[in-house]
Amino acid sequence: MNPQITNLIIILVMMQVSKKIPFEDPMVLNGVRALYIISNLLIAGVYLYTKMQIDKKKDMTILKYVEPAPMGSTEEPKAVTTTVH
Repeated sequence: MNPQITNLIIILVMMQVSKKIPFEDPMVLNGVRALYIISNLLIAGVYLYTKMQIDKKKDMTILKYVEPAPMGSTEEPKAVTTTVH
C-alpha cells in the first residue's frame, strides 16, 4: 500500500480514537502529557546512543559519490568526496 495512503488512514483512525478519550479528566490529560514526554525522551535517547556509536567507530574511510542536480535545473551533477564518519 502507498505510504501516503497508510499515513492518511492512521491519522483518520487516531482522530476517531482521540474523540473517545476524556481529555477533560485531569488524570487522563496528565497521563497523555507524561506519555508524550516519555516518547520524546526515548527518541532523544535513541538518537544520542546512535551518535555515540558512530563517534566511537570514527570510520574515516573516504566515500565518493555523485550528487544529482535538482529536478528541473540546468546544473551539472556534482562529485562529492567525504568520509563515512
